[in-house]
Amino acid sequence: MGIGTLSKNYGEIMYSTNLTAKATEEIVNVLKVSYPDKKFAVYDHQYKYGQTSFPLVMYLQAQGLISDNGVKIGRIVATSSADMTVSPHKLITGKTGIYQLFDLSSSTSSQLAKSQWAFINPSVVHESTVLWYKNKK
Repeated sequence: MGIGTLSKNYGEIMYSTNLTAKATEEIVNVLKVSYPDKKFAVYDHQYKYGQTSFPLVMYLQAQGLISDNGVKIGRIVATSSADMTVSPHKLITGKTGIYQLFDLSSSTSSQLAKSQWAFINPSVVHESTVLWYKNKK
C-alpha cells in the first residue's frame, strides 16, 4: 500500500459519516417516546429493507428493547403501490417514498407472513443461521 492510498483511506475514515447509525438512533428514540417501556418484534417486508431493518434490530437489541412478543413493527419504502401491504397499519414515522416504520400489531404473525412480512428478531436469525441443520434431520 502506497502513501497516497494510506492518506486517502485515512481521510475517508476520519471524516466520514455513518448515516445508518444516525437514522437508526433517531428511529429508536421515536420508538422510546411513542411506546415507553415497550419492547419490539421487528419485521421486514420481503427481506427488501434489510439495510435499515437489521441495524434497527441490532440497536434495539443493544438497548434491551427486543422481544419476540413485543410490539410488531415493520420497515418499508411505502409508495402508492405498497398501500395494500401497509394500509391497515398505523404509521409510526417516515413519509411516502422514503423509509417508513409501521406498527403491525393489528395483524397476527400468521397474517404478516401471508403478506410477506418476514420476522427478523435475533431469535429467528439465530435459528436460521446456527440451528438450520437440526430441521434437515
